[in-house]
Amino acid sequence: PNSNQPASIQPTPDPQQEAITPQNIINNPSKSIMTSYDYDLIAIGGGSGGIGCAKRSASHGKKVLCVERDRLGGTCVNVGCVPKKVMWSAAHIADTLKHDMHHYGFEGGKETKLDFSKLKKVRDDYVKRLNGIYGKGFESAGVTGVFGECSFVDAHTVQVTHKDGKKTNYTSDKILIATGGRPHFPPGEGVEEHCISSDGFFDMEELPKVAVVVGAGYIAVELAG
Repeated sequence: PNSNQPASIQPTPDPQQEAITPQNIINNPSKSIMTSYDYDLIAIGGGSGGIGCAKRSASHGKKVLCVERDRLGGTCVNVGCVPKKVMWSAAHIADTLKHDMHHYGFEGGKETKLDFSKLKKVRDDYVKRLNGIYGKGFESAGVTGVFGECSFVDAHTVQVTHKDGKKTNYTSDKILIATGGRPHFPPGEGVEEHCISSDGFFDMEELPKVAVVVGAGYIAVELAG
């Protein structure tokens, strides 16, 4: 080159780095530089954590989607605190009829019978009403709710498989994982085949005459009582 002209130095291309071209963006959308998303936040899980975060974020002006695979409200509403309190109230009434009512001049408690199927229906209907209240809460808070199985496509994209089998992709700047936990069965032959968890307790159609509760945590103690 002319000594009076500075040499033009071109950077050496990195063979491992794929050039960003319109065709590459079409072929590999996950590798593209996305500057806008469908939502500001996607919350995976419609329990206490997911609902709380979704509604709080929406109250600050964020566009929010919440994905739930089953029923809104999480463990507490569906298979925890709420139905447990209904069962505890029924057990308390039964205990009072059996042991205490005669101390207060009442008679006839021994002839009282429990219609377990009716109790279960009333309890389940109450839970369903709460599920609906949470859904309306989303509407008033400006949160979009969808139901289905959720999985990651990339760091900013999730795919929801709806109950009808249809798959939909949603993108978001931030994604919250709030899926909660599930009971763990201990290892052993026949354990999972012949046992239920605390979740399964609320699916029982009949009240068993004999039951064995494994564990001594507060959930086990409450169910045993």
